[in-house]
Amino acid sequence: MVLLEVVLATALFATTALVILGGLHACFRSLGKMQLESQAADLALSKASEVHIGLVAPEDDGPNEYEEDEELIDWTWEIVTEEVEVDMEQTEAPPLLQVQVIITNIPSGYTYTTRFLIPEPPEVEEEEDSEELAGGPAP
Repeated sequence: MVLLEVVLATALFATTALVILGGLHACFRSLGKMQLESQAADLALSKASEVHIGLVAPEDDGPNEYEEDEELIDWTWEIVTEEVEVDMEQTEAPPLLQVQVIITNIPSGYTYTTRFLIPEPPEVEEEEDSEELAGGPAP
């Protein structure tokens, strides 16, 4: 009878330990996913800010690696643009451009995407005459 109680207690202990280990494994997996999501959201916001202030042109580009930071070696970024059709008869809004920033973690395959609208940049015509760009002819 005592042997049966010892076997049942050991089985109950082993089952409890397996359930706790399974719960811990799920927690650590969720924590890793949250870290990926958080870092991807930060990287996407940074790249979107670079587009807004003009450091990165709002045109299709990528996927590109983060070359300036060795901690981001597993991450890539991509920009995809699309013109937005706006009924110009009802509004006097400037033409809009939808910019999509795609951040990807290569080892995990995790992808984060954010979209935003910006006014379409005006077309820039390149001048061949460098004097006009420099402010006129030299005295």
